[in-house]
Amino acid sequence: MNLREYFEIISLGLTPGMVILCATVLIIWGGRAYGAFRSDDKREIDWLIMGICIAFAGKVFDNVWWGIAWHMAAIDHPSQAWWFENGVISNTFARQGCGIIAALCHIQAGMVARKMTSLTFACAVIGFMYAVYLIISK
Repeated sequence: MNLREYFEIISLGLTPGMVILCATVLIIWGGRAYGAFRSDDKREIDWLIMGICIAFAGKVFDNVWWGIAWHMAAIDHPSQAWWFENGVISNTFARQGCGIIAALCHIQAGMVARKMTSLTFACAVIGFMYAVYLIISK
């Protein structure tokens, strides 16, 4: 076995614990995050809790997806190619989607009294321009 293969085994071994711990965070804080989401008057702590729960929900989804993918590879299952080829689904939703929303919640927590619209707009423009570049360059 080479170093990468050892780390694949270690990563797979850590995945169930990661999913359980992240899900536990959601169980503990999810109700409060939902209440904060429904509130019309959000405080800094509300934004932080919502951001934390969104980030951990993304981690659960992402670790389940890639845990399945790497497990299928480890047992040489015929579906392994599908999981890896479609990994962009998990990446888009769990990593980028949840990560961006969680970051915006945390930024909002620090800016409850101020607006961060220029930063949010700049991020959207940069992302859009990059997507257009990728489409044009193909």
